Amino acid sequence: MDRNVFEHLKIDTHKELGDRWMDYPVLQQGEFESVSVWVDYREDATILIGQQGGAWVCGMIIRTRVQHTSFNPGLKWGKFASRTDAILWGLGYILRYYSYMSPLKKAALEMIEKYRQPSLFDIWDEH
Repeated sequence: MDRNVFEHLKIDTHKELGDRWMDYPVLQQGEFESVSVWVDYREDATILIGQQGGAWVCGMIIRTRVQHTSFNPGLKWGKFASRTDAILWGLGYILRYYSYMSPLKKAALEMIEKYRQPSLFDIWDEH
């Protein structure tokens, strides 16, 4: 996969933050929630989500035998309209960069299905 299929959910903040976008602070431990995607002994994938400046933001921690990726959530990476959008973007990030790892890919696809599946309670709330 050569792109994040959920890239359209991210709102680019570079213009909003101006020249200081790379130096813009990110959320620190205790300021964001960790959503575990996959764990297998010493390898894991976790999506980090929180709110910064009233907007949902996303970060990642992915540790595999081959590669380690980690960035805390912050406006400098973009913002999202909802918590679910931030999680879906994170799952798309995993699929883009880690699709060769079948257990991780399978876990990400299962989570995507979970977040995109309408809830029975959502249907009841509409009436």
